[in-house]
Amino acid sequence: MSDAALAGIIRRNSVPITSGSRLGPYEVLSALGSGGMGEVYRARDLRLGRDVAIKVLPAEAASDAERLHRFELEARATAALNHPNILNILDIGTHGGAPFLVSELLEGRTLRDVLRAGQLSIRQALEYGVQIVRGLAAAHEKWITHRDLKPENIFVTADGRVKILDFGLAKLRASTQPESETPFGEADQQSTRTTPAGGTGPGLVLGTIGYMAPEQVRGQEVDHRADVFAFGAVLYEMVCGERAFSGATPADTMTAILTHDPPDVLSPSVAGGSALARIVRRCLEKPPNARFQTAADLGFALESAQIPSGVQTVSGVAPSIDRSDRAWKTRAVWTAVGALAALVVGSVGWRLMSSPAVADSTPAIRLRVQPPVGSQLALSGPAWPPMAMSPDGSTLAFALSNNKLGIKRLASADSIAIDNVSYNAWPFWANDGHAVAVLDSGSLRVIDTISGGSEVITAAAGLADSGSWSGDTIIFGPGASGGLYRVSAHGGVPEPLTTPDRTKGEQEHKHPWFLPDGRHFLFWISPSKRIVVGSLDHPDQRVDVTPSDTRAAYARGRLLFVRNGTMFAQPFDASTLRLSGDAQVVTNNAGFNQSNGRAAFAASDRSIAYLENPVVGALLWRGRNGAQLGEAAPPSNYRGFSLSPDGSRIVASRVTAVDGADLWLSDTASNIHDRWTFENTADLIVPEWSRDGSQIAFVNNGTGDVSIRAVGNGQTRSLARVPRDGAPGANADLDWSPDARTILVSLPTATNGYDTWSLPTNGGPPQKLLGRAFSERAPRVSPDGRWLAYMSNETGQFEVYLTPLNNLAAGRSISTGGGLFPTWHGTKELFYVSADGWLTAVPLRLRDGSAEAEVPVRLFRMGPQVRANTPDYRPTLDGERFLVRTSDGASGAGITFVYNWIADLKPTSPLAK
Repeated sequence: MSDAALAGIIRRNSVPITSGSRLGPYEVLSALGSGGMGEVYRARDLRLGRDVAIKVLPAEAASDAERLHRFELEARATAALNHPNILNILDIGTHGGAPFLVSELLEGRTLRDVLRAGQLSIRQALEYGVQIVRGLAAAHEKWITHRDLKPENIFVTADGRVKILDFGLAKLRASTQPESETPFGEADQQSTRTTPAGGTGPGLVLGTIGYMAPEQVRGQEVDHRADVFAFGAVLYEMVCGERAFSGATPADTMTAILTHDPPDVLSPSVAGGSALARIVRRCLEKPPNARFQTAADLGFALESAQIPSGVQTVSGVAPSIDRSDRAWKTRAVWTAVGALAALVVGSVGWRLMSSPAVADSTPAIRLRVQPPVGSQLALSGPAWPPMAMSPDGSTLAFALSNNKLGIKRLASADSIAIDNVSYNAWPFWANDGHAVAVLDSGSLRVIDTISGGSEVITAAAGLADSGSWSGDTIIFGPGASGGLYRVSAHGGVPEPLTTPDRTKGEQEHKHPWFLPDGRHFLFWISPSKRIVVGSLDHPDQRVDVTPSDTRAAYARGRLLFVRNGTMFAQPFDASTLRLSGDAQVVTNNAGFNQSNGRAAFAASDRSIAYLENPVVGALLWRGRNGAQLGEAAPPSNYRGFSLSPDGSRIVASRVTAVDGADLWLSDTASNIHDRWTFENTADLIVPEWSRDGSQIAFVNNGTGDVSIRAVGNGQTRSLARVPRDGAPGANADLDWSPDARTILVSLPTATNGYDTWSLPTNGGPPQKLLGRAFSERAPRVSPDGRWLAYMSNETGQFEVYLTPLNNLAAGRSISTGGGLFPTWHGTKELFYVSADGWLTAVPLRLRDGSAEAEVPVRLFRMGPQVRANTPDYRPTLDGERFLVRTSDGASGAGITFVYNWIADLKPTSPLAK
């Protein structure tokens, strides 16, 4: 940029900005560009030693209080997205009265620049399109609509990653100013837009002509489906090299959007042309309700269009998709609507289904199974829920909470409900894939999944659980003897097949699964939790295969089973009955119940389905001003976490089974996460680092036992059980004394709510520390060992109290209007969460048994993830960053259906022993 141009930028701001200027902790290095939305600079973050981009709004925007308020709200909302396909907002601030945004600095070029260089191949357009839609889906889930998606607002980095720019800022743009391009992706100079300062209500036009949805052109209210329309226009331009809607004047372009349809994006004779044309046409439908209704639906269609069907793409290269984006996999709700299902079937579904085998290189298709209207999944009880996959991988049967059987076909838009079965009845399929058998209500019944009719095969009084069907033979159990039974598929009296060996402690044989030869079968032995192979021809003989917490299935030359909370697939030779090689991870988050060996998954050679446990949050880094600084640990069901004193490691309690939680260690530098305990049936919660970082204390929530585990050698030492009369399930609180001689623990009681105890780490008996007729919990000892902070409800609501440890009766409240979960920052400051969810800092002056607390300062709102039963934040030693548990984007338990699952296996990994 010339000196004259830079001088022009400086004159438009109330306070000049030049190279070397300081905007808070940021030092301006150079100007990058300008536009109607402001000036953009390259700057250096002096705290973290990294380069960033800073956009400063123009002075006219800064003079409007309402626009400034909206700017801050939308900037915070955008910062909360934290998605790899959305520009990461790091900070906001003001300079000379003008607000500015701080973002990551991108190296690359806008999609507009990419398109000017030439038309994209279908492969490249689809790869870019998938990334764009991932970003849109993440934003739409948080009710954020872009409103101005176009090639100028899409950035392609030097390594091929796609970032959406200017989320949530469209309504702040100046009314009719021409704009030039900047690294933030400013508006197209050929565009003419009007954006009244009053907002986005009916009658106001907002957006960029050429990419506006018809409802935007008319000035009507818009929602996320306007982004779907804009994406269709962008995708059209990526593939065709020309705009979907254009005219000699802005009015002509608007008329084209309202009345004309662009030519098909590709000829049907071009490989992939028909599928891609359908996607674009549906995006560009005039009525919003005729488009894809969610970005997730659109993403599924795009991924389906990338699947090869025996031909090459235009570029001659088979497309590939990076499937590592966890947010795309776990947060998008894959709703299969009618036209989308037709696309899947028409494009790839039955061509692949009819082929004898599916190539491992074919990308997996993933979708979320929705229960039929008016029904819910059977998530209660030991079933979790029962499910089974048809042999050809096209249809899933699963139990519903209203005692019906749900049927989901890959070729169908919706699930249907048939027949009346118990929510606990486990289905299993006949070889022909049309009939399902269930053990239910004292009988073995066969249900026709087409007509819904059922027929009783045999009485099965006292027989329950699951079975397997091959040819004319059905095996099931356990029966009264604890073993497996066999019966003809045509009916008859069940005959005993296996008998538990009581001399070896065997109690039950359960969960049979026929191998391909129809003579051998897998089954699970309880309580030893082992998978073995039996034989119809030699019922008294068996081959031991592997330990497993749950039943096993055989599919695609692999044994599928669950161990230590992870579902694995390991090569298995069905002729020699031997495992080989390493197991690969199918999912770390599959529902199971190891007490009865049930695991909520279904499998065939082509498809699998599994129930994902509810995800209730991720661990994120946030700055003192609330800015998000990245993800520290992946989404999971957390039961507590703690940050090591040096900030290098995280210990977290994560639910790994229906029965409980185990501890995981994360390295904050390498972002590596390892499971640390394998207690299986224990519920290990609220881990807490010792002050020197050498040990971790935790509570077994089922028993109330407090244990200490050394970080280096992994040795666990149990302390005395702390008295408790409250029901398990509520959280506990832990803290160490600075000298590691004492652990403070709060546990629930039936009368007071919580009592706090002092527990010597040398093995002595616990002593009650705080035990008045109130709920007193969350004890935190000051770094000098002289003060105790805690929370108590003695005033009728929880407040944070501070007291000398040598005079516990002298405690006084330092919070006002409610306070939760205090944490020390040295001895100069105390953090806590206010009753309305704000992380709050209280400056302290501590002197010889007296404490003075200054006015509390609100740092940032924790948000909806704040829970009254557990702390959701941990500060770093310097008090400048916080590890925060957030439930934003959390998803409930649901069934994931994966077609060609073999292509989606995680990298090879040794089994956790």
